[in-house]
Amino acid sequence: MGGLMAAGHRIGLATDTGGGSSFSMLRTMAAAYEIGQLTGTSLHPAQLYWLATAGSARALHMDDKIGNLAVGHEADLLVLNLASTPAIEQRHARAEDIWQSLFPTIMMGDDRAITATWINGKPLP
Repeated sequence: MGGLMAAGHRIGLATDTGGGSSFSMLRTMAAAYEIGQLTGTSLHPAQLYWLATAGSARALHMDDKIGNLAVGHEADLLVLNLASTPAIEQRHARAEDIWQSLFPTIMMGDDRAITATWINGKPLP
């Protein structure tokens, strides 16, 4: 990944069952982490969240409209519960920083981790 980015390629993460195995962005982030581990390129949770948000917006040439919480940008948001399962809660309780809190949800999270969804700035009922 580092070599591709250094060469100017735009890289992001996306879900698709045609090219992947899940529509879950959490599962896709976990898969990216696991593949990185296998290839000797450990991805930090910050990199995974960037790839799933700003990196993907940049890859689509839409980073002037989406991908971060800048004023004037469109936003679809998820609120994550960092203690959605007993195992995730246990790891979250021992975390020393925000990234250690987010990592268990990346690796073990599923639909139970999503407590609210906002589309175009409005909460879904």
